[in-house]
Amino acid sequence: MKYIKKYEAKKNSKPHIDNEEVLKNYQYYIEDLDETSPITFDQFINNLDFNIFSSHDYDRFNEAGIYLPKDSNSHLKFLKISDYNLYRSYEYGPHCTPGLQNNEDFLKRNAFFYAEVNTGGASGGSCWDTGDDDGAQPYEGRSLDLNDFIYSYMKPILEHILSNQATTKTAEELCDVLYHNPNMIREDSRCNHEYYGNYDDYECHYMTLESLFKFLLQNEGF
Repeated sequence: MKYIKKYEAKKNSKPHIDNEEVLKNYQYYIEDLDETSPITFDQFINNLDFNIFSSHDYDRFNEAGIYLPKDSNSHLKFLKISDYNLYRSYEYGPHCTPGLQNNEDFLKRNAFFYAEVNTGGASGGSCWDTGDDDGAQPYEGRSLDLNDFIYSYMKPILEHILSNQATTKTAEELCDVLYHNPNMIREDSRCNHEYYGNYDDYECHYMTLESLFKFLLQNEGF
């Protein structure tokens, strides 16, 4: 019996995380990254108008915006940056690295912007449905399109950023590079469940602010 208890305790135990070591290594990482760039990451985001991330073409996207990465163990539900409140996501985006859930540098660097489409679902169900009724019926939505995300959604964002930088690069040129090398862009999905069998499926492309910073750094955006 004691061996079973020992096995169960070992199986249910979580690996120890040295938060002090994690924070120290992360600080080294962000300092090294800033030293390679003509501007620091803080200078980069302090020049951003965060409202631009919510602007989108309604004919192509259902919603767009910017959020902090998700983590249920963090006490920081929002972060104020340049008089703009960034709130935590509960559906999309990256999870926090263990030990950095409440680190403001990590959160603002991994804040992510996204644009989503409604890919389908079911509608028409109601409390009046009987056995003879069709009930909720499937419907088709839009397809998630990388071209739309880059050239329709991201291009105006890049134009805004480049207008504040000393560079000869154009937003169109950067979009072309990103389209052929989209490794910094991620996909995610969510489902909005309702009553009576109704639901809506959504998918999104998203990118973190640090990934955007690195992309611009690597492609002469500064």
